[in-house]
Amino acid sequence: MRKADSPVAFQVHTPKGHTMPFAYLRLTEGADRLAAVDKIQGVLTEMDPTMPFEVQFYDAIGKNLYSGEERLRLAVWLFSLLAVLLSLVGIWGQVLMDVQYKRMEISVKRVFGADMVQITSEGLMLYLRTVAICYVIAAPIGWLVVRYYLQQFAHRVGFMPSVFLLALVIVGLLCAAVVLYHYLKTARMNPAEALKNE
Repeated sequence: MRKADSPVAFQVHTPKGHTMPFAYLRLTEGADRLAAVDKIQGVLTEMDPTMPFEVQFYDAIGKNLYSGEERLRLAVWLFSLLAVLLSLVGIWGQVLMDVQYKRMEISVKRVFGADMVQITSEGLMLYLRTVAICYVIAAPIGWLVVRYYLQQFAHRVGFMPSVFLLALVIVGLLCAAVVLYHYLKTARMNPAEALKNE
């Protein structure tokens, strides 16, 4: 029926054999919808002039059915973006405070010959370890929530665990960028000036 060239109509019946008060008609691609609606209304009026028939297009019905889902998708996307931005602000403040407290320690390490890689790698490992612990806690909870949400649909898309790995990589890179910025900025300062201020 999907490939039929001739016009196709489906009429729905209940299990008891009663005819239901609606039918589905498929138009050929590129057909004039207004002319088709006029023709359908004319045939229906001939069948029963007293019955108020309503003709709707399935794409409009589909849009109405899934408009709530589209709004929910947009809301989830915006709240996710807001959560990422707030997390970055939190990481920024935490690293800034941590670097302020470790300024003297970093300056002493620089005086004794520690290079930039050693200083930044210590701070980087500390924060990446924190990201890994948070991921181990949050990923299973997120997976359960998404799985429960997808079970509400009759037809659902496949869900790949790689989405969570991608999220871990993105969050790890953002966190690493913030940590490297602050640690490199502090490590490049003149150690004598930092020690004099402390």
